Amino acid sequence: MKKLILLFFIVLAFVLPNFAQFTTVTYDLERNWFNEGQPLPAEQAMIIKGIVKDEVDLIEFNILSAKRGDELYQATWMKQNANEFAITVPYMLRASDRYDFRIDLFQNLSSTKKQELLNDLKATLATYVDVNIAGEKDLKLLKNSKKSLKELQTITEKTLMPYRNKNGYWASEFSEVVRLKLEQLDKADLEVGYVKGDSSTTRQAVRSNNRTNLINELKAQIAREANRILDTDVLVLSSSRSVDDYATKKKANSLAINVGYGGVYLDGDLDDLDYDAAPYLGIAFPLGNSVLGSRFLSNTSVTMGVFLNQFEDNDGKRIEGFVIDNPIYLGLDHKLFQFIRLNVGATFLEADNSIDQSMSSSNILIRPYVGLSARIDLSVKLGK
Repeated sequence: MKKLILLFFIVLAFVLPNFAQFTTVTYDLERNWFNEGQPLPAEQAMIIKGIVKDEVDLIEFNILSAKRGDELYQATWMKQNANEFAITVPYMLRASDRYDFRIDLFQNLSSTKKQELLNDLKATLATYVDVNIAGEKDLKLLKNSKKSLKELQTITEKTLMPYRNKNGYWASEFSEVVRLKLEQLDKADLEVGYVKGDSSTTRQAVRSNNRTNLINELKAQIAREANRILDTDVLVLSSSRSVDDYATKKKANSLAINVGYGGVYLDGDLDDLDYDAAPYLGIAFPLGNSVLGSRFLSNTSVTMGVFLNQFEDNDGKRIEGFVIDNPIYLGLDHKLFQFIRLNVGATFLEADNSIDQSMSSSNILIRPYVGLSARIDLSVKLGK
């Protein structure tokens, strides 16, 4: 009988796979609300669905903390054919909490506007080069080549902040060539090509000509790389929606019932082990939350209950529980499979001569147990 029960649990573990479940949430763009104003699902992955206008090509769905305002998660949707969007959001919201949401809508940037953007970017980068050079006659960077390259990168990123690339990301890093050009400019000898005694030119003219050429070469390289960065389909932010301080559903108190089969060590050593086994029934309280807690804690519970049969030692004597006739237990359970838990803990028995000669019948005897159980999770609502 014991072997049949154990086999049942093993089979159950493999026939009940753990599938990720997504809850569908409808977002009305015009009314700017979810599920007609109902609270959002808590501790569940979501699929946000809705309809957008023809010109919208990209949606960024942002979840923010209502208390701090920092971004918690971002999901995107890129139009393929239809105007109906479906955004997968695996980020799970806390129960009984509030969040801010920002929905950014992007559309294609026209070729004319794209050229204007490119010209503005080139002009801004060229201006940075000019102001980063000390003096009108000398050629020295105010900031070293490494920092200058980083600031060129920052300028580009800030300029492109309201825009998106249809390929999914901006290849906005400047190449090693730009860094080498910056170093060349910073260490240049401006008198290269000047011949002393040559009446056809002056030292100052040679210095001025070399200075101009080096700066123009750097600007030309930066302009080429700006062309490369924007050589793609560009999307521009067309509108944005904010949904502030939106509530999630309240979570019911969690309670689980454990039905299992376990063995209890009674006495003896490995050569002469005295133990018995019986089915048990109990309740469990999770140590952690599936969203807030660690993976280990969310899969572990405190469990307590009662064995359904009394135990019997090797001599055939019945062993009762403490307080009630049947043994009670207290322990921990940990998820092995979807509904199968490993249980370990302590069993409380009433000590008598059948177990321990040195203890009177009025004392509690604590013995370890181990078992496997099937778990049924319940939601319990208290009050309203």
